[in-house]
Amino acid sequence: MSPLRTSREVEAQVELARAITQPHSPIAGPNVWAVNDPEPVLDAVVRENLSRRFAGRVVLLELARDALAYAAWHVATAEALPDAPAPARVLEHLELLAGQQTDLARVADGLEPVSRPAGRVLRLQIRLPGEALRRPDGGYPDAEDAFFDLWAAAALRVRGWLDRFAAGGQVDPGPARLQQLVREDDLLGPLVHRRRTARPPAARAGGTTPQEARR
Repeated sequence: MSPLRTSREVEAQVELARAITQPHSPIAGPNVWAVNDPEPVLDAVVRENLSRRFAGRVVLLELARDALAYAAWHVATAEALPDAPAPARVLEHLELLAGQQTDLARVADGLEPVSRPAGRVLRLQIRLPGEALRRPDGGYPDAEDAFFDLWAAAALRVRGWLDRFAAGGQVDPGPARLQQLVREDDLLGPLVHRRRTARPPAARAGGTTPQEARR
C-alpha cells in the first residue's frame, strides 16, 4: 500500500514473522519483535502460528479513527507528490487501513484465552494528539514533539504491562544467550554487556581483599 516500501521489503518482513512464530523457532526467545506493517501479521502462515503455536505476549496498538485518517492522508500524500492527494484516494487508504486493523483485532481476539485473567494481549488505543488535528484545508501539521510524547507514553505503558509478567521470577538470560541477543558491537551492546556480565567485587575479610590479606 505505501509507496515508501517495496514488495521485497514486505516479503522480508513476512519471512521474519514466519521464522519468529514457527514452532521451536531458533531465533525466538527473551526478545521483543515489533512490526509496523500489518501484512506480516495477517499472513496466513503467521496467523496460524500465532493462534496455535505462539506462546508469547502481544501488544496491539489500535489507532482511533482520527489517527487512521492521519495515516491515510500521509500515505496518499507520499503517493501523489508533488501534487496534493485526491480526497477519494485518501478515503480509499483510510478504508484499507481500517479493514486491516479490524483483521488485526481478530488475530488478537484469537490469542486471548478466556481462562486467564491477566491475558496475553494488551490492546492500546492511540488517538491523534491535539497538536496534530486536521487543518481546515484538509492537511495536517507535523507536530513531531507531540508524537514523540505520545509514543514515549505508550512505550512506558507497554513496559509496565510486560513487567507484570517478569516480576514472577523470570530468569535473566545468561552471558552466552545475551551474546546471541545483543552483540557487543551493537549500539547498546557495551552498556548491556558491561551491566550484565561484570564480575562482582572480590569478597573482603576483615576489611581487606584476599590479596591484601596475604601481604
